Amino acid sequence: ATGSKASGRVEVFVNGMHAGSARYPGMDISPDPILIGRIGNSYTPFAGSLHEIRLFNQVLDANQCRAMAAYALQSPD
Repeated sequence: ATGSKASGRVEVFVNGMHAGSARYPGMDISPDPILIGRIGNSYTPFAGSLHEIRLFNQVLDANQCRAMAAYALQSPD
C-alpha cells in the first residue's frame, strides 16, 4: 500500500496490480511504533500472513510498485 497525507488516500497494490484505494484522512506522521500485523492499537492479530514488507520514506507511484513486483516475481527466493 502507498499513501499520501496530502491527498488523504491510501492505494493498495497486490503483486504490482492496483487492487483498490480508500480515503484515510487520519494519516499522520507519528513517533509511535509502526504496527504491522495488528489492527490499530489493539492486540487483535492479523488473520493471515504478510510477506516481503517494505517501508519507504516517500510515496511510490503505480509504475514503481509494478516494477518492484515484477522484479520480486522474477527473482528466486
